[in-house]
Amino acid sequence: MEAVDVLATISALDDWLPQVDFVVITAPLTPETRELLSAVRLARIRPGAGVVNLSRAALIDHAALFERLRSGECGGALLDVFDPEPLPADHVAWDVPGLVVTPHISCDAPDYNLRVLELWFGNFARFLRGEPLANIVDRTRGY
Repeated sequence: MEAVDVLATISALDDWLPQVDFVVITAPLTPETRELLSAVRLARIRPGAGVVNLSRAALIDHAALFERLRSGECGGALLDVFDPEPLPADHVAWDVPGLVVTPHISCDAPDYNLRVLELWFGNFARFLRGEPLANIVDRTRGY
């Protein structure tokens, strides 16, 4: 991918965090990824770097991120996922400086519905023919 300098695994994350300009999280929520960006890991990110979460709310320690934003240590954040959703009108996130809140729409590509329907109808046809389905969820991996 041209726009990505490093695609890091969880085991390499701690080595890369001090060097990043942005951390973009697009991971599933599993026992291994819960609080992937914990307070300790957020503190490893260099001052001024940004954080983007497009996956699941439980991957980030929001209280620690909000504190880093308030103190100016974090250059900014864009969060598309929260717990709870929708985000209540009185939630603290609305007053955090440098935070952009989006309404869980990161997958709203113009052709998203068409792709979902194509996958569904393709799998239905496979099912009727007795063939293996495409895009099977591996429950042993947690997603």
